[in-house]
Amino acid sequence: MRQLVPCLLALSCMLSPGIGSAATRVQIEGLSGDLADNARAALALQSAVESGMDHPGTLRRLYRQGDEEIAKALQPYGYYTPRIESSLDGDFPDAVATFRVSPGGRTTVSTVGVKVEGEGQDDELLQALIKRFPLKPGDPLVHAPYETFKQQFAQAAYGRGYIDAELTRREIRINPVTQQAEILLTLKTGRRFRFGEVRIEQDILRDEVVRRYVPIVPGEWFDPQVLLDTQFALSDLDYYATVDVQPLRQQATDDRVPVLIHAEPRPRTRYDYGIGYGTDTGARLSAGIDRRWLNDRGHKLESDLQLSEIKNVIGTEYSLPLGIKAGEKLSFPAAYTEEQFETGNSTKYSVGASLSRIPGDWQRRLYLNFEHEEFDSGESLESTNLLMPGVALNRSELNDEIYPTRGWYFFVDTHGAHESVISDTSFVQASTLTRGVFPLGEHTRFLARVEYGATWVDDFGVLPSSQRFFAGGDQSVRGYGYQSIGPRNEDGDVVGGRYLATASAEVERLIWGNIGLAAFYDIGGADNNALPTLYSGVGLGFRYRSPIGIIRLDLAHPLDGDSSGIRIHFGIRVGL
Repeated sequence: MRQLVPCLLALSCMLSPGIGSAATRVQIEGLSGDLADNARAALALQSAVESGMDHPGTLRRLYRQGDEEIAKALQPYGYYTPRIESSLDGDFPDAVATFRVSPGGRTTVSTVGVKVEGEGQDDELLQALIKRFPLKPGDPLVHAPYETFKQQFAQAAYGRGYIDAELTRREIRINPVTQQAEILLTLKTGRRFRFGEVRIEQDILRDEVVRRYVPIVPGEWFDPQVLLDTQFALSDLDYYATVDVQPLRQQATDDRVPVLIHAEPRPRTRYDYGIGYGTDTGARLSAGIDRRWLNDRGHKLESDLQLSEIKNVIGTEYSLPLGIKAGEKLSFPAAYTEEQFETGNSTKYSVGASLSRIPGDWQRRLYLNFEHEEFDSGESLESTNLLMPGVALNRSELNDEIYPTRGWYFFVDTHGAHESVISDTSFVQASTLTRGVFPLGEHTRFLARVEYGATWVDDFGVLPSSQRFFAGGDQSVRGYGYQSIGPRNEDGDVVGGRYLATASAEVERLIWGNIGLAAFYDIGGADNNALPTLYSGVGLGFRYRSPIGIIRLDLAHPLDGDSSGIRIHFGIRVGL
């Protein structure tokens, strides 16, 4: 008991406010807004008090230098003649330090002298920048825009190819008597350079293959943005782990600057394995092998295996890089697919060829696929052969590829077959998907989706299951089972339709770190009418923002049809 009493006393002292802790307070009077904030941020005494400093000697020393710190903090706003009176009530560490400040008159700009010397003195861009200098005679002197302009001025000269450009004069002359300031700024450009020889250090691909993706053209004006574009272009190819692009200024000859590109390869083979669960697919396994380059021409081979309770896929794709952009390629895919529908199973074999190009901001894919499918149409077992040419276009504008808060995505695909060309039926199908995301405050975003598809076919009964439209599920109308919405046969089984229409609206908010909540409304349907009968569902969801995308757990309630109760949807969304 005797040992317990001192322990309780010590604990009470630690928990009691004001006992054994510094109680120094700092007051700044006479200032407001940005002036007050900057002065308080400049005070070392304020920082020491906030950090818990209670050493009297140190606090006295910091207090004595406070007047000078506040005076310097006012200068960036044009106040060079302040009057500051400091007083101390009590003694440290239990004291009130007060600084009474009169900022005095504000210094104004009297003269602005900004000029360019050297080869770039007549450069139109640099002269246009001078005309946009942010401070004019008569303006209050504020240092921030002046400092920003200095940085932009030097960067603009470098971006125009004046690699040796430097600010040889950068002065603000203050007259405290007249409270006026003279700004003098001189940029000496030196000579303007062009790109010289481009040397590439890498040992996995032919030199001519790599050079197709290098936008640097010897003889054109030096531009650092082109160097950055080169780094991105080679990194996007997926052959290289690191890409370093360096101008060799010391090796410049006349006005030509050589450029060295050094690229380190990624591992030649990548293996992917996965195990998980999705509401639409059930338990699932996946495995993949990606041979990043098969030869020195950059050919690739990708193979993957996906197993789940309702769908199994074995696929491979051989691709040859083309063009001057990453993603432009000629590909030869092949796949075997088994899928369960409400009417029965579907087995599909497919081979094809596709040409992917990126004209401007769009990604375009022209393809020709041959598919042999055996399926249960709900009335009988069917077997079809289809030779389908098609074209797909997509484009996106997102501020972040993994977790966008602003942007959009658009996709459209059209394909078909004709019974006169190795096909058992003639049809044309078109589908489109649009997604958008918009910010609603700092931690909230609004997501929207609209999807529509249409099929024109003479004999729908011969059309295989993979070419029919179904609605319902995680990526369609939540609250309903996977592909459970659509026309039904006499036995009540969903057999799919000619048309599809779905839409979704969702508000998502992060409430704590990477954890968030969502509320959503989905609507859609598949039908044999151009305006399908629509089913809707509402719900709430849990969100976790992981490095690979948003992990979603939704509780959805159907509002139409025979469905009822709460349905759980689980999945991962990357981007839009």
